[in-house]
Amino acid sequence: MRVAWPLHLLCITLLVFYVPKALALDSFYRLNWIDKESHVNQLIQYPQQLETLYENNQYQLIWYENNSVDQLFYQLQIVDKSRLGQQFTTRLNWLEHYLTSNRQFEFDLLATDTLILYLNYAEEAPLSGRDWYLGAFIPYTFPEPSYELMYNINQAVMSDQLVSVLMQGQSPLANTIEFESAWFELLEQQSLPEINFSHKGLLRMGDTLEPERRDVLIELISRVGIDTSLISPNLSRYDRELNTAVKRFQKLHGLKQDGIIGPNTLSWLNKKPEERLRLLALNAERSRLWPVQRDKIILVNVPSFQLEYWQGGEELFASKVVVGRKSRKTPLLNISLDSLVLNPSWNVPWKIMVKDILPKMKYNQGYLNNNNFKVIKSWSDRTTVDVSEFDWNGTSPYSFPYRLQQQPGNKNALGLYKFNTPNARAIYLHDTPSRHLFNEDVRAFSSGCIRVQYAENFATTLLESQGMNVNRLTKARAQSPLVTQSVRLRSRIPVHIIYQTAWVEAGLVNYRHDVYNYDG
Repeated sequence: MRVAWPLHLLCITLLVFYVPKALALDSFYRLNWIDKESHVNQLIQYPQQLETLYENNQYQLIWYENNSVDQLFYQLQIVDKSRLGQQFTTRLNWLEHYLTSNRQFEFDLLATDTLILYLNYAEEAPLSGRDWYLGAFIPYTFPEPSYELMYNINQAVMSDQLVSVLMQGQSPLANTIEFESAWFELLEQQSLPEINFSHKGLLRMGDTLEPERRDVLIELISRVGIDTSLISPNLSRYDRELNTAVKRFQKLHGLKQDGIIGPNTLSWLNKKPEERLRLLALNAERSRLWPVQRDKIILVNVPSFQLEYWQGGEELFASKVVVGRKSRKTPLLNISLDSLVLNPSWNVPWKIMVKDILPKMKYNQGYLNNNNFKVIKSWSDRTTVDVSEFDWNGTSPYSFPYRLQQQPGNKNALGLYKFNTPNARAIYLHDTPSRHLFNEDVRAFSSGCIRVQYAENFATTLLESQGMNVNRLTKARAQSPLVTQSVRLRSRIPVHIIYQTAWVEAGLVNYRHDVYNYDG
């Protein structure tokens, strides 16, 4: 093992990482490692940094251990399969070419340059990756690597710790044994014969199912990691054991666990291994954006329509949620919950007022009264306005000069609890009177805010976890008429609204519908 340089000498040497570009790669030409016609010249992005790294290493080859080469290829394959960064795909192809052609000098230089690029990308991803992972692409170039990054790479080279420095750049999702196992299982499935299961209409337990098609169905279920060993062979029907396996399959994909094979279940059954790999890779890279800590945090994953509240590494509360519909997406935010509002009133946003509520007045003049809305002059002047003789048919909703406020009660769109998260987008969590929506598989119905199924339990858990008295919740509900009250939490709780359509849990990959088409 090489001995790392003393820190004071290394800091001096690091300044040389940024020599004039005209001198780049000259040493490698003189050493006959490469010639000026080699394609590697077009691929290298960090020639100055390469010169210094190899000079510090006395011009010895760096990538001579299989473990470090395998780890580099593994992480590049994940980015490649995500289809987000063509430059990584191109580099991976050329690295494989140089390696199999035994062109070790070109391979070594390109591998080291790729290491710098990859770790530079990993540093930049949490800061700039939101656009890359939600509809765009990883850029071809990045800012110059930091001195700290180059110092770490230099230390790794000098101490034969390339695997360790590569692991530091790995995404949180990919940095688990469960992910690695699922990843290589899907890679192996790509070589298996392609099979599809088709069925017209709905397939239910007890229906006839030909043995050949039944075998295909069992094989597809087993490919996502579900144990099918106890399912009886050589039957001609959809039996109870198979129905249980289908329900487990549906659970992994966020579908209603009814055992009925319809269009949604059928679509996931026939999802090819290559597409599942892409989803897993994409979400592995996407996980660079999301927090890893579970000390005190509220997570809302939009595609899974699920909320989790964690404290001290323990999940204290979980609930289904309703999120924004496609035309009014719930934004992905990092915000903080600072208070509960009991029996909230609802100041109707202008967009919802003119697009959703006022048009209903043309067909139902009693809509406002029936739903406990009050018309006020403005948000700064809460004087009530009598609009009993207002010309609803003759006036455009966009010309309506007043504002709407819905009073506390069971009809209030916010329900009985609002979980306040101050932010410029006015996005918050709240209760809802429309509880039937939680029975749906795809729960994208709101105008952007997040509706919590078990809001009362959530409120109780929040107060209990902060050592606060929960009796005031019961008293607030018992008041008549209802009075709006605000309860400030003792400490703010970070709320992260994320977008994860694949993750690994209990050794199995979970998949979710791409509700906002960010995976495309």
